[in-house]
Amino acid sequence: MRQVSTAMRVGYDQFHSLLLSRRSIRRFTDQPVERDMLAKIIDSASTAPMGIPPSEVGVIVWDSPEKVKKLTEDMLDGIRFLRRMLTPLGIMLMRPFIGKEGAQAFREFMRPVADIYVKKAKEGEDWFFYSAPAAVFFYGSAYADPTDPVIATTYAMIAAQSLGLGTCMLGFPGYIFRSSKKLRAKYGLPSKIQPGVMMVLSHPSIHYFHAVKRRFADVRYYP
Repeated sequence: MRQVSTAMRVGYDQFHSLLLSRRSIRRFTDQPVERDMLAKIIDSASTAPMGIPPSEVGVIVWDSPEKVKKLTEDMLDGIRFLRRMLTPLGIMLMRPFIGKEGAQAFREFMRPVADIYVKKAKEGEDWFFYSAPAAVFFYGSAYADPTDPVIATTYAMIAAQSLGLGTCMLGFPGYIFRSSKKLRAKYGLPSKIQPGVMMVLSHPSIHYFHAVKRRFADVRYYP
């Protein structure tokens, strides 16, 4: 185990300030993300807690604009395949297996989002990865706690923020990987995975000077 000096630990105020400064970034410069930075981010993410050790979380890194562009093309192919499934008839046939809420999510969220992705791609806009030059996918094996990749991604986003990088968390790519045997094979993913989370990142071309104070829907101390 690595020993951490108490002198190196940040206090609450410093840590809270870092959290408040983090915003989702969707505009990036063309400057590549250095391998050293990516290694630091993944090393920090590996410290995230997990359901049952050892970790069942895997990581794939795309570290150049060319690689991310090819991934975008693959994602669009996956989206087009999903759109053929997410017809009113297709959703009706799936409802006994996915339930009322699942069918509603497919009909009112996933299908409209898929339509937007395809439409924007035709217009020459990248709404998948926002033309970011780097992307990292955290996924879980079939035996992993579904929250493990999400927690690891959160740690990675905070680490990236500390390095001056901007990030954006994306859930849709994980479902495309999960539904496409072809893409899982191409990128060396297991045959069965938890959906996982994609994080795009790079040097931001826009800087925010005001923090967003987010709040939970409800906080109660049980009597």
